[in-house]
Amino acid sequence: MAMVAATLQAGLMDMANVDNELEAIDNFVSAWSDFAYESDIGGVPATPGTMDAALATMKGAMTGMNTAGSTAIQAGIQAFWTAVIPLAVTVWPQAPPNVLTVLAPLPLLSGIAASLDGVFAANTAGELDKNAATTAIAGAIHPLQLGGIATITPPPPAPPFPLPLL
Repeated sequence: MAMVAATLQAGLMDMANVDNELEAIDNFVSAWSDFAYESDIGGVPATPGTMDAALATMKGAMTGMNTAGSTAIQAGIQAFWTAVIPLAVTVWPQAPPNVLTVLAPLPLLSGIAASLDGVFAANTAGELDKNAATTAIAGAIHPLQLGGIATITPPPPAPPFPLPLL
């Protein structure tokens, strides 16, 4: 199953209102975990539990979220994917051999904070309810996660067909 915005939105929707940063970060990372574990490479799903170290890295990178907001969220997401890259063969162990050849950070991660700033402003100005607000947040984050950790190398060409003798 590929990552879907609805899973992230559901996780954000389930987040309890808290009055301290550590719980807020834990809640966000928990919502993120369900979303991230839906990821796949070449149709191979992530193995449960294999991204836990990356999730811990994400938590640490989000410190300051109560003042930095979208910048801290972007830092956490970038830290998460950076930590997942060296774990890829563990996270997706059944990927075909031609899949995990070139690993790279997702190309759109640097746009998360700017996207979220616009969404947060629109959510506030529109006085959206929690469901609509979390849908907008997930809709902004989700497409920026696509397109990148692995490059799929095509299989080698078939052997040449016998040439007729002339």
